[in-house]
This record gives sequence, C-alpha cells and structure tokens, in this order.
Amino acid sequence: MFSKLRAKFRGDEDIDGQRKLNKILNKLHEQKEISDREFSMMEGILEFEEKMAREVMVPRTDAFMVDINDNFQENLDQILKEPYSRVPVYDGDKDKIVGVIHIRTVLRKAHKIGFDKLDYDQVMFKPLFAPETIELGELLVEMQQTQRQLAILTDEYGGVVGLATIEDLIEEIVGDIDDEVDKAEVLFSKISPREYVIYGKMPLADFNEEFGTDLAMEDVDTVAGYV
Repeated sequence: MFSKLRAKFRGDEDIDGQRKLNKILNKLHEQKEISDREFSMMEGILEFEEKMAREVMVPRTDAFMVDINDNFQENLDQILKEPYSRVPVYDGDKDKIVGVIHIRTVLRKAHKIGFDKLDYDQVMFKPLFAPETIELGELLVEMQQTQRQLAILTDEYGGVVGLATIEDLIEEIVGDIDDEVDKAEVLFSKISPREYVIYGKMPLADFNEEFGTDLAMEDVDTVAGYV
C-alpha cells in the first residue's frame, strides 16, 4: 500500500512526498480515524524502507557464535543452553563465518541417529551474507528468496560486523515481539533526578526517543559511536 503511495512522490520531490505521507498519517491519527496500533504500524512501514540493516543488527561483540575447530559435542552443550534457534559457525576467526546451525535440524537429526553421532556438516547450512548498509526492505526480500531467517552483515572490507534476523526486521514494523525467552535489555540507568548512565550500545534512535533529543551523525548508529 505505502509503496504505491510513495511512487506518486518519486523523483526530485521524494523527500516532500515522504513528508506528505507523514502529515497524512498524523492527521488521520489525530482525527481518530486510525487507532494507536494502526498508526504505530503504518509509521513503522514508512520508516522501514529508510533504515539500513546495521540500525537493527545484533553487534558482532554481542552475537553468540561457535568455532568449528572446537569439539562439536562441547559446543552443542553450550548451544542448547542458549535461547537462539540459529547459531553462526566461524573458522578460527569471527570474520570467517562458514555456516549456520539450525536447532530444529539438530533435533531432527538427533532423533534419527542420536546426539552423540552428530557433527557440524550434518546440521550446518550455508550462511546468507549482506552488506551492513543494505536497506531493510531489500534484506527482507533477499531473506525470503533464499529462505534464510538470519543474515551475516559485513562492512565494506568484508569483515563481519553483526547479525540480523527476520524477527529484527519485522519488529521494525509491528514493534517488539517478546517471546518466552526474551529478556528486557537495560540500556540506561537513572542515578539521580538529572543524571543517567547510558550504555554505549544504546541505539541513537532509542536515545532520541527516550530523551526527546535529535542526535544524528553520518555512519553512526549507537551512543558509543556518537561520543
């Protein structure tokens, strides 16, 4: 729906078109013609096409991965303790991702031959790589076409910078999807009426929303990068 509306404002007037759509949406919301939930989702759709994958990714430093050079059974014990359905596998260096383990495949194979007979090559799939600057809409299409729900994001030199899941993308439209294993992440703490401790990995977009600011810097998405 929004792609068709946006098409009317393409070309030199693209920015004005975006503003017009936002004004129409805000007016509909103010007039109670759409609910808060509908407004939030439509706003998410409008912003979705403008965002890059790095804005929603799990940074490499926070991503759970396993080394293919380690004993599979030992890694499997750790994997099964984690709440993730897909786990990247690297070869000695996290810049060398060689596959992705799908937990459902692990369980299916184990049911047939037993956990003790499993190895990496039986449960590992080819990873999907994408540049960190890819727009979310393009990444979503690529995930659909390749039937992959996790993408390995790389920088301009091919180094791994983070991961993005299809859930991360969908949450940009519908809001946070909390399941039974999700834990609330603390990104800042209030220590006095006018003082806060802000964690560096807090996205600038979240900081601006929380504190009513308008911080922005080219190629920077987190508080740590900004300061």
